[in-house]
Amino acid sequence: MKSWVFILLACFTLLEWSTTISIPEEGHEDVCSKPPEKGESCSSGFQGTKWYFNATTRTCSTFIYLGCGGNENRFPDNETCILTCDPPTYSYEEYEKRLEESNKKGKQTKGKQRKGTENPEKSQD
Repeated sequence: MKSWVFILLACFTLLEWSTTISIPEEGHEDVCSKPPEKGESCSSGFQGTKWYFNATTRTCSTFIYLGCGGNENRFPDNETCILTCDPPTYSYEEYEKRLEESNKKGKQTKGKQRKGTENPEKSQD
């Protein structure tokens, strides 16, 4: 009985996830591939320097935003722009290399006590 409950719960969870995943419509243009739009000047908007992603150079650059309108390729800072449009990725080979280096470091420090963590009872003998 418990296994059926688990299976039903798993199926329900998968069904819920599948309905929340949005598939872009045909012809949907990615936010990061759009050119920067300065928008229009208005009294209620924030005018100033914003960042946009340049899909050709794969870098973020600044532009002057007038305060209202424009498109979504507009970010408050360089970091947000990069993390949104060009997040760091690693190849599987890079992952294996980093994992191997991490394991080597772990083996080198294994068994070594950090300074100041010696057993005080042993040092009093």
